[in-house]
Amino acid sequence: MQGTIVFNGDSIVVNEKVYDLKMISKLDFAFNDYYGMMYWMRSFNPRLSQGVDNFVEFKDSSQQIIRIYFRMQVKNGAKSFYPFINDAVQCGAMSYYRAIDLIDVENVRKPG
Repeated sequence: MQGTIVFNGDSIVVNEKVYDLKMISKLDFAFNDYYGMMYWMRSFNPRLSQGVDNFVEFKDSSQQIIRIYFRMQVKNGAKSFYPFINDAVQCGAMSYYRAIDLIDVENVRKPG
């Protein structure tokens, strides 16, 4: 996991490659863990997560599925994605109903 990923209001930039939100579809996120999260795996001793089991996935303009994993540093790190997710819903890159699943209905702006 090396490189950079930046979520702007109108694009996703991955290692300087720009994916315009208006040109992508099926945008989705998985917020599965965060750095330092404790979990147990077949033992009584907890382990600490590195926070790297999170990803963004979408179809680009050539209909290729892109999945990019990223580290989330803090427990509530997904909240920092709320504005981006709302921007994605507004331009049609993400389904309104998927956004509700991710960030709850009171945090999602209806498209249009």
